[in-house]
Amino acid sequence: MDNAEKETAQKYHSAVITLKFFAGELTREQEIGIFWRLAGKAEKLVHNEQEKPYMFYLKQIGEGIHELNISSINPDIIEAFVENARSLIEAGEGIDVQGIKIRPLDVFPVKDLDFIGEKVVLATETGCCCCKRIRTKTGKRSRYYLNPSKESDAEEWKAIIARKLSERAAMFMGEEVPPEDIQIDILQVLDREFVKYKSARLPTDKVQIEIAAPSPVIFTAIYGGIGSHTGAGFGAVRVSKRQLARGAA
Repeated sequence: MDNAEKETAQKYHSAVITLKFFAGELTREQEIGIFWRLAGKAEKLVHNEQEKPYMFYLKQIGEGIHELNISSINPDIIEAFVENARSLIEAGEGIDVQGIKIRPLDVFPVKDLDFIGEKVVLATETGCCCCKRIRTKTGKRSRYYLNPSKESDAEEWKAIIARKLSERAAMFMGEEVPPEDIQIDILQVLDREFVKYKSARLPTDKVQIEIAAPSPVIFTAIYGGIGSHTGAGFGAVRVSKRQLARGAA
């Protein structure tokens, strides 16, 4: 494919890689390891910025069969993942992640949404984290994870979601949207779960939220996730089929 053809080629912001492996419940580090081992040429792209322009989650769909779902604001990341997975499949090769033998079976890009408006309802596929820095009684700096189901935390939780989306829209889409122009409404919060990550157990919340904002911010949320630690697989979302109104994404 020459440069002209490449420029006009279809760009995608999501892809699914089907994997075969047998293992018990994976740790978050193992899931992240699978993501990075499949990154190929995408590795430099995803490391370029402090804010991460992607989200991912792993889902078991059958005995020994799993799907790695990847989305990114930057379509070059998706292209690199697809190319690397196809190379492994064509060569009949697998990868090894902490002793787990993994074989890619299939890969396909996912067609973008036909229309993205200025309002959308999103449901999390993986728990969302929203944290802030605080000082403990001993004077040490620590992280506090806000709880969207607590009245005392909810407004600040929404403010962090809005601020992160504002920063990512500016960084990856060149769109300056002040956080105060991004409206977040919490529709549903499930029971809090704790996910072991590195040496900590992070409190995560599965939520359904409505976002009203200029369409570049909506795009950023749909393909980049929400909240803190999206680069570690937290805050992956899907467009909810429930409560969508006309004009919503």
